[in-house]
Amino acid sequence: YDAGGDGLSGRARIDPAARARSHREILRDVRPLLDHVDVASVNLETPLTTTDWRYPGKTFQFTSHPAAAGALADAGVDYAALGNNHVFDALTPGLDDTREALTRAEIGFSGAGTTRDAAWAPAIVNRGGTTVAYLSCTTIVGEQYRIDWSADRTGSETYTVEQGGRTLSVPGSAGVAEASADRLRTEIEGVRDRADVVVVQIHGGDEYQRRPTGTMRRLSEAAVDAGADLVVNHHPHVTGGFERRNGAVIAWSLGNLVFDQVLWETLRSYVLVVHADADGVRRVMAEPIVL
Repeated sequence: YDAGGDGLSGRARIDPAARARSHREILRDVRPLLDHVDVASVNLETPLTTTDWRYPGKTFQFTSHPAAAGALADAGVDYAALGNNHVFDALTPGLDDTREALTRAEIGFSGAGTTRDAAWAPAIVNRGGTTVAYLSCTTIVGEQYRIDWSADRTGSETYTVEQGGRTLSVPGSAGVAEASADRLRTEIEGVRDRADVVVVQIHGGDEYQRRPTGTMRRLSEAAVDAGADLVVNHHPHVTGGFERRNGAVIAWSLGNLVFDQVLWETLRSYVLVVHADADGVRRVMAEPIVL
């Protein structure tokens, strides 16, 4: 990593001349699993930004360069879920940059925004006459910090952050969609008539545990009961199992795709391949990968 003038810390900066090429190289071996399908989606658990604003007091903070959006698109990614506990690590400037970078790369997204309604707005993808709606939300919203990153909690408040002699105002309405059974039912029922297939990604559960928590089970079942065809969960960093419920499929944890953890359990993962149409999920396969 080389120092530069783009505002990124040394831990997140890649030499500008090699930046895009480096990102594509990271995704090279998984690209064959992504670029041949109608729609490929990921959980994007980092802001794509060059800002040096950081979430105050947060132990683990992730940032990546906006060049990663183009690399994801080159690898075949069509949609990115933003409802997670790291997409707000660079506060509102980072979230704005992330949404702009994904838009430029023509990657759909949902799960985070400057308002509650924007965070919950679905991404709609059309392929071959079939319409797929993607919703994204998280159970992890930083309620232990002075500023949470939920778009659902403190919409009427404004927070002030001071860093490096500068001041940033952060509206409480900005952040991620916070998962709740009632909100999931409302959003799924609202998009059900607009889509042939409804996919919900929920971020939560216990890290490094393959079995779902009671909260994740209740949320996933509520999503299916409301009309979701596929529920994909992530956050534990290890793979979980699959479950059929009322014709829908729940994937309890997808493990990792690109991450630098060194625990062997986190290196064995899979890409989920789902065949679905207006009649529901037809077939599910797990393509194994090793990070």
